[in-house]
Amino acid sequence: MSRFFKKYDTLRDYSLLSLLLLLSLILMFYGDKNENNAGIHLIAFVMLDKINTPILALQQVLNTENENSLLKKENAFLQMQLSRLKEMEQENGRLRELLGFKSMQMYPMIPAKVIGYNRQAGISAIQLEISREAKIKKNMPVLSARGLVGKVLQVSGRYATCQLVTDRNFSAAARVQRSRVEAIYQAKEEEVGQLIGVHHRSDVLQGDVVVTSGMNSLFPVGLVLGVVTRIEKDERELFQKVYVKSAVEFAKLEEVLIVNTEDVL
Repeated sequence: MSRFFKKYDTLRDYSLLSLLLLLSLILMFYGDKNENNAGIHLIAFVMLDKINTPILALQQVLNTENENSLLKKENAFLQMQLSRLKEMEQENGRLRELLGFKSMQMYPMIPAKVIGYNRQAGISAIQLEISREAKIKKNMPVLSARGLVGKVLQVSGRYATCQLVTDRNFSAAARVQRSRVEAIYQAKEEEVGQLIGVHHRSDVLQGDVVVTSGMNSLFPVGLVLGVVTRIEKDERELFQKVYVKSAVEFAKLEEVLIVNTEDVL
């Protein structure tokens, strides 16, 4: 479309020049010989004005279109810059949250970036990018600011695989934070786990926070596993079924911390 207008501009300029030359010749021819010279001048100027008015109007339209095109480009550029700034702001917020969480821990923390998800049947894992200098080993806990994400499954150079707490093979020694009831947390279904071994008379309520108990050497004490969302009791059964919703929003994970449990501060 812009090529068409450029060609039109060129044709318009040549046409206008030709018309002006023609009118100039007419004026020169009649200038000295015709006593109605003033009338011819007037007619020429009227004709020129009638021709020039739509040309000027079209020029204004073309200028407006060019201005609109420039404004659209500037607007698109500003929208892109705004989007980038928002993304940086959100990333800074997540990092500040992680750093605030890190400062409260007694274990060294190693930052890692989430670069992919393993969505194979029955497997829940994420791929992490780590520093080459980081001393990451298998079974090290992986955290977010909200709670326990999982544990390191394997390490290869600058990358590591983290088994999520939602993986069907994941389990951890757990405790109900309020009542101190001990149990084993075991993954049940997507983002929901179950406390195994809770006696039917044990004090567990919906909304209770469940944390790691530290009864094994794998996970430090007090890491948040989630919140009790459902309890099923049957007096004929020795144990009650306690379901725990994970505290972590796995779909939104972008940065995590790996806990170096070998080097206690």
